Amino acid sequence: MSEANIRWLLAYVFHLVAACAGPLLCMLALSAFRPQAKFDPAIGPYFWGAAVFGTLLGLLVGRKAKPSILLLLWVIPCLLALWELHAWFKYQYAGQNLKQSLFDNFIGKDCSASECLEEGLLITPLLSTLYYAAAAFIAKLCQRKSPAPARMAMIACTAIALTTTIGCNSTPAPKPATTPAATTHYPARPTTPSPPFTLFHQTPEGSFTLVTNPTATDAEIIAIIYQLRDAAHTRTFDKLGIPQSKVDARDPMVWFHIYRGPKCAAEKYADGKLPCGDHYNASGDYTFGGGANHQWDDGALLHPTATGNDNQTELWDPNTPYTAPSTN
Repeated sequence: MSEANIRWLLAYVFHLVAACAGPLLCMLALSAFRPQAKFDPAIGPYFWGAAVFGTLLGLLVGRKAKPSILLLLWVIPCLLALWELHAWFKYQYAGQNLKQSLFDNFIGKDCSASECLEEGLLITPLLSTLYYAAAAFIAKLCQRKSPAPARMAMIACTAIALTTTIGCNSTPAPKPATTPAATTHYPARPTTPSPPFTLFHQTPEGSFTLVTNPTATDAEIIAIIYQLRDAAHTRTFDKLGIPQSKVDARDPMVWFHIYRGPKCAAEKYADGKLPCGDHYNASGDYTFGGGANHQWDDGALLHPTATGNDNQTELWDPNTPYTAPSTN
């Protein structure tokens, strides 16, 4: 590699760090002085921190970069975001509204399921590089035409950026009283004992198919799901005939599919014609692990129909920490 190429590569790394980490550090510093921001600077749908600090750093630092560097700044952040997006598609679980989950965790403001890491560490740096490069090109264009107006333009842009920063972090005006949103009610944990079940099949990716009695009631299916949840958080899957080591090695999650009887249980991995038609026939699902929160879990009672089991009952709020059952 020639000396010129090495200098270009070092310059690229410098501006990539400035464009990605610089705005994040600015947001971190800002949060120390104004913790009660009306809109989080690193969270969608506005991502105003990327716009303000990416533009500001592009004007002050990025204007010295070569155009070839600015044109390629977005590539690495974009590849990282695409890789994470691929993981969400690969590890989706049964019953998940994938479209809504992607919107919430990559663009929207309801990203608590992933602790907003996708938005804060992937989308915000990607947008910052775009604002950084655009502002740097504008600064270069202004400097080329007239150095004095260029300085005035940068001062004006800096003032606008700072004004936006202050405005977005000012304490919001009191809102009129509104009717609280309806609270989601989850069924109580049943006292029905869990019926016996067997491990029917498992895959290397961490998908477990369980089979119980063909006549198991809804309460018994729910009891199995809670039994799986207790085992997940106490690391006692071995006692249930499920290898704990496979659960511990989840990357990032494992899935449990519960069937009434073995008739339809092979549909998750069968080749050719499916045993019970072209739709999902499980009676219950339990998912453990996901994204940044390795202890996240979700459980649902499924209601299979002739066209599928879109009708399901969520058993608990998946974003609420696990609480062990009372021993009284």
